[in-house]
Amino acid sequence: VSIRAVTFDLWNTLLTSVPGGLEIRRRFWQEVIEARNLAVPEDLLWGVLSVLPDRFETEWRAGRHYGPDRALEECFAAFGNRIDGGDREALADAFDRASYCLEVMP
Repeated sequence: VSIRAVTFDLWNTLLTSVPGGLEIRRRFWQEVIEARNLAVPEDLLWGVLSVLPDRFETEWRAGRHYGPDRALEECFAAFGNRIDGGDREALADAFDRASYCLEVMP
């Protein structure tokens, strides 16, 4: 047997985000929701975002990757017909930009 690659589990092992990451993402999405006048109420927005850490944990424990594409897909499904393709693009961009504002614990 030859080993071609070695990988490690980086997130939540070597790196862990400081509390407040969901609030950062919520702020970025709230800006898009307001700018585009979307009918996404605050409780739906918060509810959708608040399940993401548990979904990540569940999938990680099952040995499955749960990345941003899948998270966005599930969020957008929950928003239903409240958003269209352009809204999805704007929200995906905001989700990505929010990632650069997240901090990791020292």
